[in-house]
Amino acid sequence: MEAAYKPGLCGEWYYEGGEVMQQFHIGRSALQEYRIKGLIPYTRIGGMILYPRSGIETVLRNNYCKPHKFGEIVAGGLSKSG
Repeated sequence: MEAAYKPGLCGEWYYEGGEVMQQFHIGRSALQEYRIKGLIPYTRIGGMILYPRSGIETVLRNNYCKPHKFGEIVAGGLSKSG
């Protein structure tokens, strides 16, 4: 997602909706739902909706789940071996 807009307000970089959909692997309706529920930050300028790069990165960082080592997952849940 390096195709962010040039710095605007307070030096912030912005993404278009298509770039955010690609990053989250979601469609238009899911992106709209995320906006409605307040899950992702955005700004509307005229008819264009832009998403602040720092805000999107924060959402990704705050919702990151570390992968488990192979063999840690067993039928009843996670094993204590590792």
